Amino acid sequence: MATSYLSPGVYVEEVDRGTKPIEAVGTSTVGFLGTCNKGPVNKPVFITNWSQFVNTFGDFRDSDYLAHAVYGFFNNGGSRCFVCNVGSTGTAPALTAKDEKGGAAPPKPAIDQKKLAAMFIGEDKGPGKRTGLKAFDDVDDINIVCAPGVTDPAVVDAILTHCEVRKDRFAILDSPEVIEEGGVDKLPKPRDSKYGAYYFPWIEVYDPERGNIFVPPSGHMAGIYARTDAERGVHKAPANEIVRGALGLRYSISRGEQDILNPKGINCIRDFSRRGRGIRVWGCAHALERRLLALHQRAAAVHHDRAVHRAGHAVGGVRAERPHPVEEDHPRHPGVSVPHLADGGAVRQDAGGGLLRQVR
Repeated sequence: MATSYLSPGVYVEEVDRGTKPIEAVGTSTVGFLGTCNKGPVNKPVFITNWSQFVNTFGDFRDSDYLAHAVYGFFNNGGSRCFVCNVGSTGTAPALTAKDEKGGAAPPKPAIDQKKLAAMFIGEDKGPGKRTGLKAFDDVDDINIVCAPGVTDPAVVDAILTHCEVRKDRFAILDSPEVIEEGGVDKLPKPRDSKYGAYYFPWIEVYDPERGNIFVPPSGHMAGIYARTDAERGVHKAPANEIVRGALGLRYSISRGEQDILNPKGINCIRDFSRRGRGIRVWGCAHALERRLLALHQRAAAVHHDRAVHRAGHAVGGVRAERPHPVEEDHPRHPGVSVPHLADGGAVRQDAGGGLLRQVR
């Protein structure tokens, strides 16, 4: 602001117009954990396309599930992810190798499950020295955490705890490939959590070396999350969406079976190819803690909290009332004003009709 006007002329003054609106934050940057025979170990690498992943970590021959998960992520609409290779198990080449006579691939050697779980959970040795899941503490941009194909209870619990402690991340978890005993009512399920979603069954995809194989759905689902957020907004449930690249399912789920799974917080992928509708994530997605509202409402709450937290750094701390996300078919509103309690300012969000206007 000019301190004096000593002669005629034009003087520029900057006038404070009050508290600025809180800007939206990204909601679909994924952190992938997996084993791979190539690339840096225990260092999250920012990846924006499939070619970059191949150049860094190799292709489908160099990992069990990680490559297919990242490919499915980009194929279904994802655009940004961090990939952390927790180390090599030495088994990926055996899955694709064939002898010169065209015989079957040699059997996969046994893996020490305790050692593998420790690789995924990792250790916190300080900045720059963290391993496994702990390495994601060095990256603030991650919104979704996936460990494709990992069903070990210790690792799953560590991922859910990681998201719960941070409160700005969400886990996408995979079911086991095979139900060992009984029907879907015997399907094991992780513990309840507000910050995780669980998907069943595995999907069939094409592999250039092995033909059609079954892979865990978490990578494809992360891509669908990103696609839905980009096309409609975080308030839209990542459900009733086509799973691109899926050729079939490990198990065909009936409506009656879904009636058993959904109340348990297990989200279903179903095949409607006979009706010409393809393979879809079917029904409104839910978090593991089934008594909560639908998954997109939890995601919207995480999105809001993250935006308020980041904006709070500029004003020395902000407390805000959380707006209420609504179902997709709710009448659209141009925006919503939510009062916060820091010096009478206002937090403004425009969620494309995804927030319910509150009248005071």
